[in-house]
This record gives sequence, structure tokens and C-alpha cells, in this order.
Amino acid sequence: MTTTPSPSAAPSQPMASMGTPDAPSTFSALPGYGNQLRKMQVSREVPENQPIQFVVYKCVKNSEVLLLGVHRKQDRYLKFEYNRNQFKEHNCICQTPTMESDLIPLYAEKCEDLKAFVIHCENSLNGKKEQYIVNTETENLVQVFRPELQFQEERKTADRHAVAYCNATNGLILIKRSEDGLKKERFEKTGGTVYLPDSPVRKLDLTEDDNDDKTIEIDVELSGHFKDYLNSLPVYKSWYCKSSSLMNVRVKIPNTTTYLDYYFENGSMLRSPECQECSKEVTLQSLIPKYSVKLNGFKTVLFCRNVILETIEQYVLDSQKIVLKQVFLPELLYDATLVNHEDIDVFFIENGILVSKKGIILIVKKLNRDTKHYEEIPNVPVKIMDQESEASDAREEESEVADLRAKRRQKLMDLSFEELKSIYEEKNEERIAMKKRRFDQGKKDNKKDEDQEAVTDQESEFYLLGNTFFNTFE
Repeated sequence: MTTTPSPSAAPSQPMASMGTPDAPSTFSALPGYGNQLRKMQVSREVPENQPIQFVVYKCVKNSEVLLLGVHRKQDRYLKFEYNRNQFKEHNCICQTPTMESDLIPLYAEKCEDLKAFVIHCENSLNGKKEQYIVNTETENLVQVFRPELQFQEERKTADRHAVAYCNATNGLILIKRSEDGLKKERFEKTGGTVYLPDSPVRKLDLTEDDNDDKTIEIDVELSGHFKDYLNSLPVYKSWYCKSSSLMNVRVKIPNTTTYLDYYFENGSMLRSPECQECSKEVTLQSLIPKYSVKLNGFKTVLFCRNVILETIEQYVLDSQKIVLKQVFLPELLYDATLVNHEDIDVFFIENGILVSKKGIILIVKKLNRDTKHYEEIPNVPVKIMDQESEASDAREEESEVADLRAKRRQKLMDLSFEELKSIYEEKNEERIAMKKRRFDQGKKDNKKDEDQEAVTDQESEFYLLGNTFFNTFE
């Protein structure tokens, strides 16, 4: 099912994670609302051995409600209720109409108040037991609800040929059960038989209270930058669990990065069991590097595919802490044409730290200044976006300051004691004189051995020189 997006229908928040590079498309977005019945029609021709493909759709009655559907006859478009953390059938005029062939007639019984036979049917779209009567004028089925006529399992008829006979204006209507669902025939007064076409049923009043929680109250106050990032995340994601062989739909909880997992079974979306083998923690092994970009005023930004969340994300390197930090630059869009498909590639070098790849594996190495070779750093941590993340995390100014501090530290390591002492004496002449007076007084009081005093003095002064060096050049 393919549609052309309409500019006016573009949502402010992504509806679904779809078309992710290197991953099969799981969702189809239906952004146009002109002919909703045609676009909401569930495909009946999808082979059962094909993977489930979900459809995301905005309710035409309430554009804030996102619906989830599956290309199967047994499906009904579902709405996620945040206050209950579950999917429920979306009873609305925007739904695909229930056809008579979607009903499986089970048995019929007379209703004295209606003066008609009530036909108990199973709705294959939602699995529910429902009640219907035949409209004598249109000869189509109309849903009713008679609480006194409770469904009784033992009354189900095995007769496929005749479940009920109902009087109509033009003759007698025969309700039959077939492999394709409910069928209708009309015995005319002239003696002829007419096979009636499959028609939409008239459902009960489709109005319902919208009891979705529009927002979930969060105890913490969200920063503007982090809130913008949250708004960029799709409402729905797909996730295939290999250990359980389940195609999961992940539903984002508002104002958080939390996703709840559900899977489709027998026409319903059920909460997925917690999988111990599926990692939820983002590590270096979770990120497949794509390409890097260096922009004026920014650190080098590395685009990676997160195989846990099935999203393309941006990362920068904190070369001092040796941490790969996720950033969010909405103006920097992913460009698949820039992906380097070479087996081995160096993305960038920053302050003696090299970021590269081997195949699809992201590798971080550090320069060994003795051997002049880069050596791989194991277990490099990954910091994902959180409430403390700032837009400035990707700014180049931070990188320049870090590089300057690193150069100072390296310069300190390369200096001898005599060189440090010379710098210290030049910058701290007065402080040295005071320290010497105190030291001389302590020497008289403690009567220490001169050799020991010299060693102690040198060690103490070396420690002080090291700290002073940093203070001098900061």
C-alpha cells in the first residue's frame, strides 16, 4: 500500500520509525486523508508466510490519535491507551467498515421486543461475539445489543446451510455460514432465489470517550534541548526478537525515551515478554558507524545506526574521558549518499584518539606515545541523550579547551624536575621564600637528618611544582 505524502498532512512528530537504512521497512505511513475508507482498507491478499507489515494512520476524527494496523483480515486498527498501557479497538467512523463476510454466524434466537431473530455472530476482525438483525428494507445486517440474550456456547449450530431465516419486504432472507464468512440468500415470493452481495454492516453508535492520556506526568523538569530530542523520536518502532521469533512494535511513552514492546497475535496486540537475550543497553557494539561530518563550530559528528532502537543517531567523542556521547543536531540531516562502504575506514582523529571501523564494527584507539602506534581501547562507554544533555555538547569550543588542557598535561609529562623547578621559581618567587622559612623552622624543631630533609624537600617541591604548573597555564 503506497501513498504520496501531502505537505499539509505532515505530522509535527514522526509517526513511526520507517525506512531505516540497512533494515527492512516495517511500517507504512498513510499521511493523506482524502479517501479514508480506501486507504484504511485492510489488504486481504498478503500471503501468510510473509512478515507482518504494520500500518500507521492518523484518525480523521481526531488527528492527535495515531492508529496501528496490520495487513491481515484478522486485524482491526488499534489505538494505544497510555493510561492503561494497552491497545484497544478504535471504534470510529475512520475505521474500515465491517463487512458481512467478516462475521461468522453461530446461532439465532427470537427477540420478542424487536419482533425479529437476533443472530449471534463472531466478528473475525476483533474476535468478539456480537448481535445482529436483518433490516427488512435494505436486507443488510444491523448490529444490536440485547443484554437479556446472553451468548451461550452450547447453542452454536454446526449447520453450514441455515443459521437463521428472517422476513424481509421482498421475501425470506436465509443466513448461512460458509468458509468465507456470512452469506445471504433471498427466497422470492415468485419462487426464485437471489444471492445477495456482501455489504457493510451498520454498527452501533461509534462515538466513544477519548480516554487517552494526552501526557504522562513526569516528576523531573525537561530541558528545552532534551525535550526537542524527545519530540523527534517516533511514536512507534519495530523490533524483531530473534530468540522469541517475535516482530515487536515499540510504543513510546510521552516525555521519556522509554518504549514498551507489543506483538500481534490473534487480532490483538499483546505485551511482549521480557527477553533476557535482547540487550537494552547501548554499547559500542550496538552502533554501526556510517560516516562522519566536520562542520565549522562543531566537533566531528559521527552518524551511527543504533541496532537496538533501529534509529540513526549522532555522536561526538569526549577525548578526555574517552566517552562516545550522543548529541542532537536537528539541522544536520542524515545523508545516505555519504556512507562509506569500505571495509576499513578512519572517521577522525582527535587529541590522540582515533575513531575508525572494521567491517561494521566501531573501533576506538589511543596513540601509544612510546611505540607511536594506535592501540584499541576496550569497553569504551557510550552516553546516550538524557536530561543533562546540552546543545553545546557538540560545539567545537569545548573540544578546543579540552585539546589545550591535554597539550598542557602532555607538556608537563615531558618536562624534567629541573625544568619544572625553573618555571615554578620564576612564577612563584615570593611563595618559595615563605615555604623555605617554614621548612627551615621545621628542620630545627624536628632535627631531621640532612639527607632525609633534602629528599623530603625535593618530593614536596616537585608535587607543588606540578600543581603550580597547571595553575600557571590555565
